[in-house]
Amino acid sequence: MPTITSFQNPKIKQVMNLRTRKGRKDKGRFVVDGLREIKRANDSGLTISEIYTCSAHCSEADTRTLTEIAQKANLPLHPVTQEVYAKISYGDRQSNGIAVVETRYRNLNDFRPEKNCRVGVMERVEKPGNLGAVLRSADATQFSAIFLADPIIDLYNPNVIRSSTGAIFSVPVYLCKAEEAKAWLLREKFDIFAAHLKGAQEYTVPNYSDKTAIVLGNEAAGLTSVWEKEPVHPIRLPMLGTVDSLNVSVTAGVLFYEVLRQQRQNR
Repeated sequence: MPTITSFQNPKIKQVMNLRTRKGRKDKGRFVVDGLREIKRANDSGLTISEIYTCSAHCSEADTRTLTEIAQKANLPLHPVTQEVYAKISYGDRQSNGIAVVETRYRNLNDFRPEKNCRVGVMERVEKPGNLGAVLRSADATQFSAIFLADPIIDLYNPNVIRSSTGAIFSVPVYLCKAEEAKAWLLREKFDIFAAHLKGAQEYTVPNYSDKTAIVLGNEAAGLTSVWEKEPVHPIRLPMLGTVDSLNVSVTAGVLFYEVLRQQRQNR
């Protein structure tokens, strides 16, 4: 393929448009930066529609791998100049490969939980970096899914992808209403544990050996009233210092690992 040199090239304009939330919504596509993330998106079965490379940022080995991915998908590999690559890269970082990928949204009613299934519910989380970090913890602890309840942020925000290091492609994410998530969890007989500053129990006390849902709320406002009443169990992390809260991704990591520890111990 000829090297793309112009910012006015229609394909380059498309990539720039997909850097916006509206562009992603309108086109049903998003941009993935970095060979590692592109490989993980490809391995997850997502459809890649475009791949861009630049000799100044992609090694020969990188380019070979990108070429293999493109060939298997019957796609051309688009080389671009360093200036064009800088234009379409996310922020001020220039990674080793850029791909355009078709979005995928899952239907909660298609999810079939198994015994000892563990899921995380993130209600109204608004910071992309936090969601990405939660997805990394979910991947590390083999949580079956993350429910993104009443989402404020765009799932395919580039900072979600970057901060997740590609875990967004390995952990199934379901977009839903908070009421819908709660109704589904109750119908499927999950034990629901919601993190509150004034939770009735410390997080190590409950038994997480059965199907378990961990619910975390908005960074500033916490959880809504949907999760206040029984059979939802309020839990807390001990706060022994001067601050009165933890970052939501840190809280998720602590709770996810406690669920994993108990379930492995009870096998």
